[in-house]
Amino acid sequence: MSVVAFILQKYDIFAYMELLSFPNPPASFEMAVVRYVEGYLESIKQYFPERNLMGFSEKRMEEHIGVVYAISHLLSHENWHLEHGGDGAPELFENAKRSKFSISISHCSSAQDETLVAVCISETTRKIGVDIVLMGDERIRRVAPRTMSERERVGGQLEKVWAVKESMFKAFGLGLDFKNDLAVVFDETEVCGTVRGEKSRWWVEEIGGVIVALGPT
Repeated sequence: MSVVAFILQKYDIFAYMELLSFPNPPASFEMAVVRYVEGYLESIKQYFPERNLMGFSEKRMEEHIGVVYAISHLLSHENWHLEHGGDGAPELFENAKRSKFSISISHCSSAQDETLVAVCISETTRKIGVDIVLMGDERIRRVAPRTMSERERVGGQLEKVWAVKESMFKAFGLGLDFKNDLAVVFDETEVCGTVRGEKSRWWVEEIGGVIVALGPT
């Protein structure tokens, strides 16, 4: 399949995306979770002006096309683009100006090699974080002893702990140690994340084996 065409055909790309519905995300956030269900590769250069898409693999193109669909859905227009700050975090621009929304992006692949993308935006000046993972991801079990405390590893919620920690990492910056700087506690009413002693609330939900975490709420 070609990755060199530079025309995004809206009526085509929509046919290759499935929008997953997660209940009751925080009121201050807007979120889109997309499953890329077919191998449709059209260029999206206008949305990523800093990036050389020509060298991307098919999988990376699928991830970026999923991002385009999700953001266009959230904004209800296509006159936007992404840039990346010094820490690599995405920055959203609308109509060639810095957007009022902060943004965070995550993606993963299913056992069937389908690409899933989660995008959240929030009208805030602070950074936000989102992460999407799959239940049963063996990679999380392998890294758990190095990234989670003993308390976090019990209770059968490794994937949710990981998703929250990843979203915390995106929101609060690089250089944080997953095991020593980030802590996650689940109780009956909320998810509490602690970053070097500072507490905040996080949202996490699982639908059909797909987990999404975002915050701080």
